[in-house]
Amino acid sequence: LIARAEGAEAIIELGSGWGFNLFHLWLSGGPRAARYFALEYTEAGRRCTEQLAGVQPHLAITALPFDYYAVNLDRLGRFSGRVFVFSCFSIDQIPQLSSAIYLALRKLADRIDGIHFEPAGWQMEGDCCVGSSHVYAEKHDYNRNLWPLLNQLQEDGLLRIEECCPNLFGQNPENSAAMLCWSMG
Repeated sequence: LIARAEGAEAIIELGSGWGFNLFHLWLSGGPRAARYFALEYTEAGRRCTEQLAGVQPHLAITALPFDYYAVNLDRLGRFSGRVFVFSCFSIDQIPQLSSAIYLALRKLADRIDGIHFEPAGWQMEGDCCVGSSHVYAEKHDYNRNLWPLLNQLQEDGLLRIEECCPNLFGQNPENSAAMLCWSMG
């Protein structure tokens, strides 16, 4: 994450929970001049992020309400520099992801770089012995269209898929995260 985030004006996590990934990025040497945004559905997650952020006075982090089903990024405004956005086991909670999130992200800046760490390996190369699983996704009503959606958005010219790695990591062998890197602009 640090290498992709380097030089970004804004760093945005989709479905940030209590902010763990953003704090980890900052504490591991993430860009000091960037503004960090924790986009989270739950009020408790946003409140926790704000309270923890108070411990580090030099970290410019803002927690904002976010809903994949009613995407509105207007409160972020527009950035003159590059924006880096990521998700980690967040989109998996959305059975059918809409293109609305990518259309909204596209309005934030001329250049957007993104990474998803989501259990979509089975969408990329089918079920295999170890890794994410269609059966597991169906059973838990997890995401079943991230990879096809990214491919459709690439065909439509909205983004470019730059790198992907199915079943990269995870504690649950039936729900491992793939890494999907993409860019816009």
